[in-house]
Amino acid sequence: MDIWVIAATNVDLKKAMEAGHFREDLFYRLAVVVIKLPALRERENDVCMLAQAFLRKFGAENGKEGLSFEPEALRALVKHA
Repeated sequence: MDIWVIAATNVDLKKAMEAGHFREDLFYRLAVVVIKLPALRERENDVCMLAQAFLRKFGAENGKEGLSFEPEALRALVKHA
């Protein structure tokens, strides 16, 4: 069989493995390719981009195209942890 497993976590698996809370063999099977992404709160541009994409998507689904955020609202989203 040819199987790909994609897994995500917000736990430091190396620390969990060292503490005995995560199996070492499973860690090394999953950690073939590791992609670390910073938290969304650390990617300010992504917050605004995602908010605007969701506003367009759900606005269109509800017949309210052309909605936009006030600059103050986008600043509040970026500041939110």
